[in-house]
Amino acid sequence: MLDNDKSTEMLLEELNELRLEVSKLKESEARLKQKEKELQENEDKFRTIAQTAIDAIILADVHGNIIFWNKSAQSIFGYTEDEIFGKSLNILMPERYRAAHIKGLERIKSTGKSVYIGKTTEMHALKKNGDVFPIELSVSMWKTGEEYYYSGILRDITKRKNLESELKTLAVTDTLTQVFNRTKYYEIMEREIERTKRYDHPLSIIMFDIDHFKKVNDMYGHTVGDYVLQTLTQIVQETLRETDYLVRWGGEEFIVIAPDTDLKKAEILAERTRKASEKYKYDNTGTITVSFGVTQFIKGDNEETIIKRADD
Repeated sequence: MLDNDKSTEMLLEELNELRLEVSKLKESEARLKQKEKELQENEDKFRTIAQTAIDAIILADVHGNIIFWNKSAQSIFGYTEDEIFGKSLNILMPERYRAAHIKGLERIKSTGKSVYIGKTTEMHALKKNGDVFPIELSVSMWKTGEEYYYSGILRDITKRKNLESELKTLAVTDTLTQVFNRTKYYEIMEREIERTKRYDHPLSIIMFDIDHFKKVNDMYGHTVGDYVLQTLTQIVQETLRETDYLVRWGGEEFIVIAPDTDLKKAEILAERTRKASEKYKYDNTGTITVSFGVTQFIKGDNEETIIKRADD
């Protein structure tokens, strides 16, 4: 009986241990289910955030094949998720940028580091319809086990680039005549003087103004005066070469910058322009005459001295 009693005690002990193990397994299962639930909730949150994001969000595996594609990416590039899934990121890159893109992915695979992590860079991308457009891109990388994954957040900056271009144009353009303004004169002349010094090419400028322009404004009003300025710039532009620059210096004064042009050729150009202006019959005012000052760059000149000599 004693042995039987010991056996019973041992069985009870083993049974209790089994119950404890079962209890632990149930707890582990409950924790695992909770973790799975949390992971699913986090994945659902990520997908909700990603799908409602204004920017394109793209995930790719270590080989650069796309494994996630949000709605903004579809809107920007034109590919549906079904069309793009599993395709190489290279499909989104214009051909001239693909070599650099592949090199970047190879560097990340070999070093585990990306030069773009936490940064943004501007580059160009390729839409499904073949259009190339500017983007701002941020790339991150993470590791699961032995595999690397990439995530890219990008936005289409076409509107911003167009606006920047428009603002840049406005900054150097005379609003009335739509030719270059004084700011652009200094930019062009700095470049052309440097080129003249380096290559010993001739450089000339022609300064001209409308004779008795104040009388035009006094007799006919500023609206007619504006019309004369606008019309004259159109006439002058038709006489210039593609390499010449027309600048409104201020009021009724204008400058023509003539690269690779010596004084004799500049005089011929000025005379051609003078005749074209005098030949034209302006509305209300009739004939308008224009006076010219022509000079060539000489050693020691700068943007100010050459224009002063033309003005004198």
